[in-house]
Amino acid sequence: MTLATLLVTPSLDARQALRLRRLGLAALTYALTMALVAIAWSFDVLPTRAALQIAAMYLHLARRNARVRTLPYNLDGQLFLA
Repeated sequence: MTLATLLVTPSLDARQALRLRRLGLAALTYALTMALVAIAWSFDVLPTRAALQIAAMYLHLARRNARVRTLPYNLDGQLFLA
């Protein structure tokens, strides 16, 4: 069983499943590039200041993209009033 089958169940809407796949790919990309930054820093190829700036920017982007955008519609596209 893969991680994708755990996160994207068959009961999800196709659009939501696509969003979750894209989110997983983006998270994997951030993790791999941060690992490369850490390796470069550990071999003194990248200065500490630059490595910290990259990490801070990743955290800023992740926090900014994690904000919930509320719309007056549910996942089925129907209008609801909360």
